[in-house]
Amino acid sequence: QVVYLPIGIIGSVFITELRQNDNGVQNISGLNNYIVQLVTGILIGHLFPCLYCDGIFAVLATILPRFNNPTPELHLLNIR
Repeated sequence: QVVYLPIGIIGSVFITELRQNDNGVQNISGLNNYIVQLVTGILIGHLFPCLYCDGIFAVLATILPRFNNPTPELHLLNIR
């Protein structure tokens, strides 16, 4: 799994065997907990900044999957 930051640099890389699905890799890597540790104290409206990910991911403190059955506004976010 690779996390690209908006400024075009790679923020995190984790490599595992190919047979793991996206959720499995996220659980093994501990990405959510790692990001929580990095951004502790940087709350925006009592929320953490988050990663916008593929729809297979679970909703976690710092990971937000794309929306299913989105409103027109959320549809614009899905296509970005």
